[in-house]
Order: sequence, then structure tokens, then C-alpha cells
Amino acid sequence: MPRIFELPCEIHCEIMSNLTEYDIQHLGGTCHYFKLLTQNQDVWKGMFKTRFIQFKTVDSSQINFSWKDLYLEKALLRLSAAQDMSIAHNNAPYWEIIQTRESCYGHTAKLGSVCWLDVNGIIKRVPPGVYQIQWRMRVTSSAQWNEPLDFTASLEKNGKPLETPIIKYTTPDRFYRQKEMKGGSWMIATLPEHLKINDSFGFTDVRLSHEKKSGQWKSGLVKSK
Repeated sequence: MPRIFELPCEIHCEIMSNLTEYDIQHLGGTCHYFKLLTQNQDVWKGMFKTRFIQFKTVDSSQINFSWKDLYLEKALLRLSAAQDMSIAHNNAPYWEIIQTRESCYGHTAKLGSVCWLDVNGIIKRVPPGVYQIQWRMRVTSSAQWNEPLDFTASLEKNGKPLETPIIKYTTPDRFYRQKEMKGGSWMIATLPEHLKINDSFGFTDVRLSHEKKSGQWKSGLVKSK
């Protein structure tokens, strides 16, 4: 059996196409050869096509195009509420998309008034591991409801839910009516339970939602991610 360094470079690239950016970083620290190989665009192209198979077409003809940059852009484990998530009744006067520098995405989703709150989205192709889920939001002085809201996280594969426990967190009573919550400052809502993706699952989609479908009207919430 040949030693690993005796294998052709093409074989190394093929093997590395099944790794994540974290694996590549560690591999690049083992020796000079692999450090150089981790900068190879063919490696990042293979990684992109392995992990993000739902992206059928990619325009790589533009000047300074980088498969590494494209991969790392898609690999960010976060979503923009305004751009990447589905919001029920996403039109005035219920919701408004606001351009702002207060979000790294340049946009936020501002709740006008709804009784059916439903904000959900999918982070595609998340590697196996243990994760903590956070929502960035703020409550304005116009917030007028006193109803607990639900945060959930679940796993999907090929558009179908996996039979794994759904992480669910319900805010305490009067959570959004606390004085420290209504100061207009951004806060991070962290789900207390960790999300685990087993190695046997491979790259897995994670569905996130923030919702409460009831007859009580809600207003004064701004979501960033």
C-alpha cells in the first residue's frame, strides 16, 4: 500500500473534497505540502460541490473568482431574517424590511403587527457536531403583547424531517415586557439546549423557527439574524 505522499495530487484533492473548512485548517497545519494544497482552488471547488450540491450553477468566469471565498461565504452557519428566512405575511403593514448598518447583512425585518407570527429558515448542509443556536433581535418601546413565543430547531435531509428530537424553547411569561428588553438595544436569545448532528448524518439541513400562531396581536419586534 503506497504512503499517502506517494498518491497523486488528484487523489489528495478528491479526499479533501469531503472535508470541512475546519478539517482543512487542521490538515494544513500538519506539513508544508498540505499547507500548500489547502490553498489549491481545485480542493475548494471539490469541497463546494460536495457540500453545496443544491447549487447547480456557479459563475466562475468573473475576475478574481475564488472557490475558497465562495465556499466560506456559503459555509457561514447563520441566516439573515430579512433575506434568507421565510416570514408569514411579509408585507406592509405586517412586516417591513429596513435598510440599516446595524446588521452585517444591511437589512433587518421589523414587525408591524401580526397575530400569526411565523419566521423560519434553513441553514443548508451543516457538518456533524454540537451547536448552540442564537437569535439576534430587539424589542422596541411599541411592543404590545405579553404572550410567550416559541423558538424551535430541527434536522432535515433531502427536504424531509429526520426522526430526531426537536429542540424547543418557549420564552417565559412577560419576557418581552421587561424594562431591560424594551430599551431598543440588540439582544441575543440563546436556546438553552444544544443541537447535535451525529457523524452518521453527514451534512444535514437545520430548520430554525420563531413563531406563535394565536389570536393575540404582536408588534414592536425587530429581527436581524
